[in-house]
Amino acid sequence: MNAVLHGVIRYAVVIGGSLIIGTGALAQNLGTIFSDLWWNPAESGWGVTIDHQQDVMFLTFFIYRADNSTYWVTATLQKVGTTGLATSPQIFTGDLAETRGPSFGVPFNPNSVTARKVGTATFTATAGNAATLQYSVDGVNVTKNIQRQTLRNVNFTGPYLGGTIYTFFGCVNPANNNTVIQDSGILNIFHSGASFRIVAQGQFAVCTFNGTYSQTGRLGNVNGGTYSCTDGTIGTFSMNTLEWTVMGMSGLVTGQNQFCQFSGYFGGITNAHLTP
Repeated sequence: MNAVLHGVIRYAVVIGGSLIIGTGALAQNLGTIFSDLWWNPAESGWGVTIDHQQDVMFLTFFIYRADNSTYWVTATLQKVGTTGLATSPQIFTGDLAETRGPSFGVPFNPNSVTARKVGTATFTATAGNAATLQYSVDGVNVTKNIQRQTLRNVNFTGPYLGGTIYTFFGCVNPANNNTVIQDSGILNIFHSGASFRIVAQGQFAVCTFNGTYSQTGRLGNVNGGTYSCTDGTIGTFSMNTLEWTVMGMSGLVTGQNQFCQFSGYFGGITNAHLTP
């Protein structure tokens, strides 16, 4: 392996990773990826809030009756099958219930709460940011295409101690195909509006990544990205499923350079967001 490709493997993709989730219990791990506010932008005024935890999700619908009055229904859905995020679609299904209880203006009595099954609901994720929602209420069947709703963009600016795993494919030298690399390093993110820049510092090279940021719901994306490294490596990349927390961030990345294409996932921890 030449020195430049060695630099690419160890440092040019400090923010890289693998789209392959793995096998066994890890393959089934969905975490909280579908938690968000979901809607159809062509039908503003109704929607569904999803709290997703591993193989179960709780849906709160804000919809309306035939007389236009508000209607309160919820659903607890279970995942169908055991496949992980590398497999699509992801399907969750369960009962839809109408609940009634005491007025908000009086002391709450849990014994006054009643629930009635009115139908079923199925959430089918066709992509990370898109899904089909099917539900029925007292014999009325509804099918909607929905997507995540963005309230406000988050900002990823800060220094991170990062970890990564990624896979090479389509290499000029076929011997490098399917090479899986794990690495760690320091990266700094500079994020302002649509401008998104990462400076990844390695032992033998520093790589700078620039792209255009957008967001759907709580998940970020970087498109039209280009990068260059001090060892002469240049290429293009894109990121998706970027998640921000007060303690770090993570995401998926794909791209290519003069030698190979790559795909994978990355993450970083930081305390910068906790600093006043």
